[in-house]
Amino acid sequence: MGAESRDDPPIPDETPFCPIDDSVCASLAQHINHSSPSIQFQSPYYPVQQGSIILESRVQDRKGVKSNGVVFATRKKHVGNSHILFRAFATRAIRAGCIEHIFLHSREGRPDQISEFFLVVKVYRELSEGDTAHDPYRRYPLLDTRLCYDEFERLSVVIKLKDVISHAASCPYKMETIASPLRVILSLDWSGNLHD
Repeated sequence: MGAESRDDPPIPDETPFCPIDDSVCASLAQHINHSSPSIQFQSPYYPVQQGSIILESRVQDRKGVKSNGVVFATRKKHVGNSHILFRAFATRAIRAGCIEHIFLHSREGRPDQISEFFLVVKVYRELSEGDTAHDPYRRYPLLDTRLCYDEFERLSVVIKLKDVISHAASCPYKMETIASPLRVILSLDWSGNLHD
């Protein structure tokens, strides 16, 4: 069985197009411009800048998507398949989060149109430097487990499907040495992507 048959192809289908809001569109434009600097896109929600191309703000929603034979889904569709570890596009730091939106976006390319899956992810807040020193899991990096605060950052992030490392398991956790509610994040990566 070839890899093509295991994954959802990024091809527009009969799903209706729907608009994305201005903050998601701005993040999408920033992400695309970072990875494809030859064409500069901008959100249609802001004044046009000379030399920029207006980014398509309509997308096709998906409840789930398959990548490398693994299904990822929105939190509304399947909570277990929505918890992930991913690489932040600018810093490449590994972060934990929960998928709230999956969509297929198409844009102008050179020479052909480009269609890609993107995810909108709510990101768990990382421990402060002081609290990180009390995380018992960080002493054993091969466990691929760590603590985060049990709350999301204020702003969600837009990532490409290929930036997802793996599913993650998580559960609430309490420690006497850290006052805030915590969450244990356990990598479910069986491929070794976490250490690439």
